[in-house]
This record gives sequence, structure tokens and C-alpha cells, in this order.
Amino acid sequence: NAFVRAEEQQQSVNGSLSLAANRSTATWKLNTSVSGNVNTQNFKLAATANRPAIAVRNEQRTYNANSLVVRSLNSHWSAGFKAGAGYSDFLNQDLALRLQPAIEYNVFEWSEQTRRQLTFLYNVGPNYYNYQRTTVLDRDTETRFSQQATASLVARQSWGSSNVSLDWLNYLHDVSRNALTLSGNVDLRLGRGFSLNIGGSAARLNDQIYLPRAGNTEEEILLQRQALQTGFRITTNIGIRYTFGSIYNTIVNQRFGSLGSSGGRFNFMFF
Repeated sequence: NAFVRAEEQQQSVNGSLSLAANRSTATWKLNTSVSGNVNTQNFKLAATANRPAIAVRNEQRTYNANSLVVRSLNSHWSAGFKAGAGYSDFLNQDLALRLQPAIEYNVFEWSEQTRRQLTFLYNVGPNYYNYQRTTVLDRDTETRFSQQATASLVARQSWGSSNVSLDWLNYLHDVSRNALTLSGNVDLRLGRGFSLNIGGSAARLNDQIYLPRAGNTEEEILLQRQALQTGFRITTNIGIRYTFGSIYNTIVNQRFGSLGSSGGRFNFMFF
């Protein structure tokens, strides 16, 4: 995927690449993925009475490689591990390596997974970090063990679908370095083709061991170049959707397709 936008005083270039290979059977589940994203922005600030013209460049890069292996033990229990490697300017990481063996229990039998799930998952393992800048804990590199426990409920019924999860993570060297996250999503069928979607998450955070000791400049804050210290994070979303007619009706008639579904001339956007 590639995106380019240019104006007289600002330019933006974004490129991303992802590759994935997945295989699932009744006994095994294998997922492997590699992805990368580079986002570059250039700004020109005109000269003023107090300063000359300024050119500002912002570049953020993220690379990830992950592999998941899961083995079904019986109709309720599963075991496996997840291995990962990453690079992130936003998280102040030149290299992050993770190996997390895990075990999961489903209260319901997995043969009912399309209708309902109530799972409890636990994983523990080492994390190696090589930082771009010295962290608030005076570390340039470190290896820390972490553990994570997640409870998740998924239900799909005639009224719609829902999923709710509660996640707890902490580093074993310091239990106070932890994060608690509650997230959920509900899709309610209000009538034929009509649905209401409500979702969101709330997290209490104290696990940001990657933050740079020197803090962030005003430029880095305004450009959102790196993560900022925070004790919480909240996201919410709500939407209404109505679907009617055939989902394949655009194939029947492709006239004026270059103008898009909105006709290309009238476009409404809400922020």
C-alpha cells in the first residue's frame, strides 16, 4: 500500500507492506506475518519577524514479524506460543524480541465457537528491548519477563453479537509496572438490515518502561512522533448501519464507476 499527498507547504508519503500465511485445522493453528510501515511528512514554515523559514521533517517507522503456534489438547484446553520481533520509532525501540508460551481454557466446547466462547488465557515469557534513547529507568537495553492474563466472552445470537475482554499485564521484576484493560463491542440487530454498533476500551497504564528519560520536545509532541506518558487510555465508538438490496449490486452496473459511490461531487465528512 502506498499513499502520497503534496501541497506547496507540506508533503506526506506513507508506504506499508504486509505478508501473512495462516493454516488452521481441528488440531493445529499456525499464523505467521511480516509487516512494515514508513510514514514521512515534510512541512515548510514561513519566515516571521522573529525567525527565518523552517523546514520540519517527521519520519516514523514500524516493522513487525510474528508467529503463532497453537495445539488443541482437547475440547476445552489449548497450548501454544507466540514469538515476535519488532522495531518502532513511536515506542522508542530499535529492537524488541518476545517469546510467550501460553495456555488457554474455554468453558464451552470449541465445537460451539461460532455461537459462544468464554476463554481464559495465560502467557508468560521474556522480552528483550534495545532502545533508541535512554529510558526513564536509565536503560539502553534490557531483558524483562512479563505475564499476561486475559478473560474473554464472545456471543453470537439472533439479536446480534458481542465480545468483552479483561486483560491484565505486568512485568515480573516490578509488579507495579502493569496495565489493566477492559474492552468490548456490541452489534445489535434492531431490524431487518438495521444494526447499532457500540464499542470501546478503557485502560489503566503503568507499564511504559520504554519512555525516553529526556522527555519529548514540543515538536515531537505536536507531530505525535513518540508515545507520551499517560496513566490511562480511553477509546469509544458508536455507529448505525442500514443495509438493503443485494451486496453484489455494484457488479450489475459499472457506469460512472470512476466517480465513486457518492457520485464524486457531493461528499459529507464528520470529525
